[in-house]
Amino acid sequence: IFIVVVPIIAIAFVALLARICVISVVDGSFYQSKASNQQLRDVTINPKRGTIYDRNMTVLAQSATVWTVFISPNDIPDDDTRVEIATGLSEILELDYETVYQKTLKENYYEVVQKKVEADTAEKINEFKAEKGIGSIYLVEDSKRYYPYNNFASTVIGFTGADNQGLYGIEAYYDEYLKGEPGRIVTAKNAVGSDMPFQYEKRYEAKDGYGLVLTIDEVIQHFLENALDNAVSLHKVENRAAGIVMDVNTGEILAMATKPDFNLNEPFEIADEETAAAIAQLTGEEQKQALSEARELQWKNKAITELYEPGSVFKIVTGSAALEEKTVSLDTTFNCTGVIQIPGLDKPMHCWRLSGHGVQNFVDA
Repeated sequence: IFIVVVPIIAIAFVALLARICVISVVDGSFYQSKASNQQLRDVTINPKRGTIYDRNMTVLAQSATVWTVFISPNDIPDDDTRVEIATGLSEILELDYETVYQKTLKENYYEVVQKKVEADTAEKINEFKAEKGIGSIYLVEDSKRYYPYNNFASTVIGFTGADNQGLYGIEAYYDEYLKGEPGRIVTAKNAVGSDMPFQYEKRYEAKDGYGLVLTIDEVIQHFLENALDNAVSLHKVENRAAGIVMDVNTGEILAMATKPDFNLNEPFEIADEETAAAIAQLTGEEQKQALSEARELQWKNKAITELYEPGSVFKIVTGSAALEEKTVSLDTTFNCTGVIQIPGLDKPMHCWRLSGHGVQNFVDA
């Protein structure tokens, strides 16, 4: 019996040892990850997005502190507490009771109730928690993008989405620098999923995004936008107007605007009342398509995204070149007959005035 039992025990021991080696060495990272998921609660801390300034450090876009409200359904002890939580949060956050109650029934430790909650509302939630002695409601700091001048340079600055990611304009182009790096709150959980004492909590602070200084001058930008608003109104412009003010010595853009534009604090609202009313009359996919096209149009920076045939505007370039090279002077005369044959073209080119302008000097032309 001894001769039989010892080899069996030895084989079992070797097999057990081999299995332990496989679990601890070969599959160690897999089981370590599962253990961490069971033992740790991980909550993200969103960073504050970098501020955007004009060339004189006037704030054009900044982030204000708000809060994300979430609950831990697995920590709610009974249905009476679920009802209490759903009632309190639905009233404070002005949400549908049944929607909040269904969130309390989920089987997880992190269920978002509402994002972008302002300070006064967050304070009411904290008071509600303290009054009722509820520990399964949490608030985590977040940030909300705010544009102090509303429509100002809207097609240039662009805007962010619900998760503070840049969606358009400078906000999107420099998103890598503006967005920052998120932090974390890692809390140990006991066997039933509740938080362990405070000493088991580790907080990794978020790293805020970099600020961005533009070449835009807020004063010059206002003058340009006012001029474009007047031009659109006076001339009944249908395809929007655009303007750029550049420092000719450095190439810096001092102002850039497209009108009509939109409110950066409500970018998904259609700014043009007639367009918004027309879309409201539509239904289904037709409405969805029209809304998407209208948003895309109002967001586009016409000054840099749409083709433009310069026409008479380009006379400034050819005229200044001729003056600089002294091939003409301000008193040089020209005879406009209304038509000219350009070498290499099959058809002659006509002046808008078919009879021509007759004899004109450089200034008149």
